[in-house]
Amino acid sequence: MLEVAGRLLPLLAQGPLVLATVLRTEGTSWPPPATSLALSAGGEVVGGLSAGCVESAALERCEQVLRALTGAAPAPPVAAGGRAWHPLGCDAAVEVLVHVVDGAAARAELAAAAAGRRAGLAVLLAPEAASPGALVPTLAGGLVATGEGAAAAGQVEPGALRSAWGADLADVRDHLGGRTAPGLLDLPRPAAAGAQGEPETRSGVGASLPVLLDTCDAAPLFVVVGAGDLGAAVAAGAVGLGYRVVVLDHRARFAVGARVPAASDVVLALAHEWLARAPLDERSVVCVLSHDDDLDPLAVAAALRGGAGVVGALGSRATHARRLERLAVLGVPAEDAARVRGPVGLDLGARTTAEQALAVLAEVVAARRGGDGRPLRDGRGAVHRR
Repeated sequence: MLEVAGRLLPLLAQGPLVLATVLRTEGTSWPPPATSLALSAGGEVVGGLSAGCVESAALERCEQVLRALTGAAPAPPVAAGGRAWHPLGCDAAVEVLVHVVDGAAARAELAAAAAGRRAGLAVLLAPEAASPGALVPTLAGGLVATGEGAAAAGQVEPGALRSAWGADLADVRDHLGGRTAPGLLDLPRPAAAGAQGEPETRSGVGASLPVLLDTCDAAPLFVVVGAGDLGAAVAAGAVGLGYRVVVLDHRARFAVGARVPAASDVVLALAHEWLARAPLDERSVVCVLSHDDDLDPLAVAAALRGGAGVVGALGSRATHARRLERLAVLGVPAEDAARVRGPVGLDLGARTTAEQALAVLAEVVAARRGGDGRPLRDGRGAVHRR
């Protein structure tokens, strides 16, 4: 849900959201855990689960819960459960949880994610050892914020949590505090000393607490050098990929926000000077698209020295060969210069600006995810990487 936080926030202001969220999959199904479809109080649908295979059944269940929340229909029976396996038409199955999202804690985490900051939400599930009839309505589906909303009111009834797990909300946050990867987890119950110093055991208390963790890191930085039409198209696509985009140009008539409306910031500056001070890291991308033989090598060198994970530069093969010679003169080690993706972009036969931007972004995604850019039909094994 954090990937679509910007769309969910205004809907949450209108009332509770009902979400269908992927817990786990079997077979070749692609949706990763925490993938969500949301239904707002006004009937708007945001997100999706499996490219149409499961949405209808999940949405029907969400509508039942929403009608119950608004008093338009009785609550679905607990026996029906909030989670269920759905077979797919591609030799796979997906387990989906339907739950309600509301409260200050959820709003705080969604606001952080929408602003490009680190955020985390954990969805609690009823322990298998506990009584489903007693726990599903009071514990399963409850949200715990692990970031900026941790101090705000959540959706978990403390008494139900202690009865089911033998521990408190603070223990859940302690367990989840250092985890950054989304997924289904089993949190071990903290040992409580008994009369003889042995771990306390109580009938009906689960030894572990199943939790679905949804997280997002602070948005990585994507720097576009050159505020031309191609730079604007690449910037727009990079925003859609989850990057915080900054566009640099040393020309005053080009470094104008209206030319690149998708960017977080458009800066009038010499790229190499700005990059030398930028907070680059292994997740950062720098694409030099200004096509300036004199300035581009300086920008590339600054990006490499700053530790950007992906550095690409526009130009012909001859231009790139001259760029490599200039990098050597600038003192860039050959092994570092070899990391430069130039000419940047996958060979899609691109001609238009939009096609060229797609080629550039395709190489960035391949570098980020470890893809090789080949057609899927030419590969072997599973289509979707785990």
